[in-house]
Amino acid sequence: MLKLIFSSLLSFALGVVATVSVIFWFAENGQTVTSTPPPPPIPSATCPTYSSSTLVGRWRGEINFEDGTKRIWFVNRLEDGSYRIDFNVITAEGSETSFESGLWGYSGCLYTVVTESVNGVPAVYQEVYRVLALTEDSMTYANFRTGNEFTVYKL
Repeated sequence: MLKLIFSSLLSFALGVVATVSVIFWFAENGQTVTSTPPPPPIPSATCPTYSSSTLVGRWRGEINFEDGTKRIWFVNRLEDGSYRIDFNVITAEGSETSFESGLWGYSGCLYTVVTESVNGVPAVYQEVYRVLALTEDSMTYANFRTGNEFTVYKL
């Protein structure tokens, strides 16, 4: 069992390193993956010194859009490196819920998620975020790919 866990963690870590390496290669060489304009640069930040255990637990985030749409999410990160996010998008017409689950990791300024399922359907994709600020009660992070910034608060 430990061999399986170690193998899974090693694969996850190698995936994170590979993804970050590709991101930095494209950044250094002025390349973009698509023909769309590159996202705005992520502001520099001092790497938070908290351990990954700081991110364990239930957190809440919320974004209000100009059209009146509101997106609320609850993320539950477990010590074993798994997570689940429950989303609720509220519009004038009603609300829609969804969820995703997978693996997460945090090291230095990098917060990474590997999504393994969306609404219970198998899926595999990865997102890498730069942690801009982290305290015991809140975390602000920006997506390396899009530049979108998010803040979540510990419940």
